[in-house]
Amino acid sequence: MTQQKRKLVLFDIDGTLIRHFGPEPGINVGWHRITFALKKVLNIDVIPSPEINYHGNVDRAILFDISSRYGITKNQFDKKFDDLKAAIV
Repeated sequence: MTQQKRKLVLFDIDGTLIRHFGPEPGINVGWHRITFALKKVLNIDVIPSPEINYHGNVDRAILFDISSRYGITKNQFDKKFDDLKAAIV
């Protein structure tokens, strides 16, 4: 009986596992999408910062964490989440 080699193929759909930085040193490109969406949908101004670390979190958790710091309730967030998703894309 011969052993068959297996391959594992991983996908990084949104680029969060691969470091992809924007024009400012230390600022991940994803930050610009998140801050744009928060401003457009919830009128929240967030300044991207390399000190803020959300490594390993999904976009929904990141968006809610930031939104809640600006007084957005879970219910309000849930109602606007589809708009936030659309704005990120």
